[in-house]
Amino acid sequence: MKKWMLVVLMMLAMPVTPAIAGMSSVAPLGEVVAEKDEPEVMFRKWQAMLTRDAKSGTCVAALHEQCLPIDVLMFIDRVQGLSEAQKLKKVNAFVNRVRYRSDSALYGTNDHWASPGEFFSRGKGDCEDFGIAKYSLLMALGFASESMRLIIVKDVRARDYHAVLAVHLGENDYILDNRTNRLLVAKKQTYLKPIYALNIEHWWLYAGAQELLKG
Repeated sequence: MKKWMLVVLMMLAMPVTPAIAGMSSVAPLGEVVAEKDEPEVMFRKWQAMLTRDAKSGTCVAALHEQCLPIDVLMFIDRVQGLSEAQKLKKVNAFVNRVRYRSDSALYGTNDHWASPGEFFSRGKGDCEDFGIAKYSLLMALGFASESMRLIIVKDVRARDYHAVLAVHLGENDYILDNRTNRLLVAKKQTYLKPIYALNIEHWWLYAGAQELLKG
């Protein structure tokens, strides 16, 4: 069992946040049954990613704009004046140009979350890395962290676990997926069954997470 699956099982055993105890709240791709802050405490891979590039005065944290390679910063500058919807499309397509490679092939482990700087420098990564990179670029383009969530899902169509970035814009939640350059409206992606989500401030546990871990 992958380490993140063990984390989810730990989450299932934890008390539900009082604000939503006994009820669920609608979220991108499904319903949330627990919400907590300090995701870096629970998710060590997330914490390691956040601090991996913090090596100098200019690169203060992995998601900081100055931690990105110069060609990525030039891309950000080029699209800065576009509408938010256009920025989503451009960022999704730009990041998706990077080649997919599994963690086992790149790092000799099945559970490495690369920082955006690491991801772009290597020019390779897996689905979590794509989502984190998009999260970083969108923050650099002015999107609020609270409008975005990295979501770990079970893709029942592909019969595999996957990661996507959800972004709230206007009246919709959009899914940015490394498997397509199209912006996907979250409520229409019924084949993506959410397990948990996180951003800098919070993490969320979805209804049905335990069942999804069985298959």
